Amino acid sequence: MPETKFLKICTPICLRKDEAYVIVKDIYNTTIFTDIVKRNQFRKIDQLERVVKYAFDNIGNTFSANSIKGFLTSQSRSIDVETIYNYLSKLESAYILNGRSRQATTRQRDSENAREVLFSGQGL
Repeated sequence: MPETKFLKICTPICLRKDEAYVIVKDIYNTTIFTDIVKRNQFRKIDQLERVVKYAFDNIGNTFSANSIKGFLTSQSRSIDVETIYNYLSKLESAYILNGRSRQATTRQRDSENAREVLFSGQGL
């Protein structure tokens, strides 16, 4: 009999791993598109998704808008630093990310406004 792995997410019921991922993905899509894109009337959804992906890939690490811009530039995508700050601000106001300023240890990090970003929800 194959081993079935279960994952508990925010409820007392047990779900299979694939079911849990579908639920979390649906919550993510609903939050991104309903709460952020429609409310703020963003038109460049692709840019927002790339910023979200970068932030999620770097959870718990310190990064700045300049590092996101550099990452997107390396992928031949151009984006303004102010746009990145706007996206991060909207993600924080939608309780998807929880960013906080960190004490910079070098002058360079201080000038880049380094931030540490954490997930706000258990499932995300």
